[in-house]
Amino acid sequence: QMLTVEGKIISSPHQTRSQRVQFELEAMAIGQAAQSAQSAQSAQSAQSVNLQTVKLLQPVSGKLYVTVPRSQDSQLYPGRTVRIQGSLYKPKTASNPGGFNFQQYLAQQGIFAGLNGQEIRFPEQGGSPPVLWSIQQRIIQSQAFWIDEEVGHLISAMVMGRGGVDIAYEIQDQFARVGLSHALAASGTQVSLLAGIVLALTQRLNRWVRLGIGLGTLTMYVGLTGIEPSVIRAAVMGAAVFWQSR
Repeated sequence: QMLTVEGKIISSPHQTRSQRVQFELEAMAIGQAAQSAQSAQSAQSAQSVNLQTVKLLQPVSGKLYVTVPRSQDSQLYPGRTVRIQGSLYKPKTASNPGGFNFQQYLAQQGIFAGLNGQEIRFPEQGGSPPVLWSIQQRIIQSQAFWIDEEVGHLISAMVMGRGGVDIAYEIQDQFARVGLSHALAASGTQVSLLAGIVLALTQRLNRWVRLGIGLGTLTMYVGLTGIEPSVIRAAVMGAAVFWQSR
């Protein structure tokens, strides 16, 4: 059954192995999908169908694992409200004993259903993406342009984690085979290097100024990585280091 779901994107969109775009959605309303506007007889009937769809939506709450076609991926970013037409499904459990349990993985993040999106619309005019997300994307695009797309994305993932970087799955598989998947995740290593550089550059400054610069730098880095839990934990320890050195 086709449904229409409206909600807000709460994660950085990623490309999947099946060449679709994936993100997490904070659902706000849901309803049965009305007749497609493309099958309407005129522009007027198409507009009435769209309005009918809006009226059918009922308030809901909860998170969904969403995949949509790549045709509009450039218009997707965290915080944007979207209306998606598609079908809901229950995530699969592990097919083999000891295998990856996708259902359990999503449940740990508070997600218990997926949405296979077929059509996506934007009920509100596009605003401005989050500042830190825009900076992150600018850094990724610059490295891909000046170095090489594949190598640039790899370097971006090593620096900021793969939370907001689309790395070719072939490369991810190669890192996994040799046990180096952790190299593509932002963690305490990057935070400790960043904290060390800031301490070295600010050692002659007033201690409170040094503390402010250090905490501000860590906060910005956490935002650039997509606020990953491992980075947050490392940033808390880094903040403790700056506090002790004040």
